[in-house]
Amino acid sequence: SPLPSPKDQSIHIDPRSAQMDESLGEFIDIFNRPDDSMITVKKQKDFTMAKIIEDNNPVVLIRGRDTLDFPCEVMFEVLHNIEKRKEWDTVLQELHVVQKIDDSTDVIYNSVKGVMGASPRDFLQMRKYYQDCRGFDYIIVNKSCELEEKPPIKKNVRANCIIGGYLLKKVDQNKTMLGMIMQVDINGYVPKYFVNKFAPGKAIDWFKQFKKYLTAVHK
Repeated sequence: SPLPSPKDQSIHIDPRSAQMDESLGEFIDIFNRPDDSMITVKKQKDFTMAKIIEDNNPVVLIRGRDTLDFPCEVMFEVLHNIEKRKEWDTVLQELHVVQKIDDSTDVIYNSVKGVMGASPRDFLQMRKYYQDCRGFDYIIVNKSCELEEKPPIKKNVRANCIIGGYLLKKVDQNKTMLGMIMQVDINGYVPKYFVNKFAPGKAIDWFKQFKKYLTAVHK
């Protein structure tokens, strides 16, 4: 079940959780950017996928949005619960919680297969969720972090999640708006232009996979 929402998410004992709060405004601003400020990759009914490469960062920033016929709480559970995520997110080879920081914040590790001869990638990310925050029912924000007890390993390239996560807003009892933001530098020797070209398509596939799982399990 979803983690309990902290009574006051503006007060934190652990400064690492507070650091995530500093990214929250940026995260919401990205989601609220005007559509004409980004390049539309795909638009179909309620679904929109857009991208932008900014002058100060060569890594593509991706924003997706869709409205799905599932309850908000169910969608949050499927996104946030690690065991459920393993059931449907087949891109992931490994996924687990490394460290729990507070009721809404943890550090997670995941790895993905290498493609087209590239080395496997792994991620170590700080993850924090917010409930009933700034007009959204749930927000999940991810950013890469470092921990001495989870250093990079030789067989993988440690990728960098510059910013990423999800926004959920209830439309009605059985319909929810889902937003997704992703900006990931996979590091290593894969050219940025190659990653930037194919990343939006991978994000579109992610939405399809998420919806397929929800349809199979919750309809």
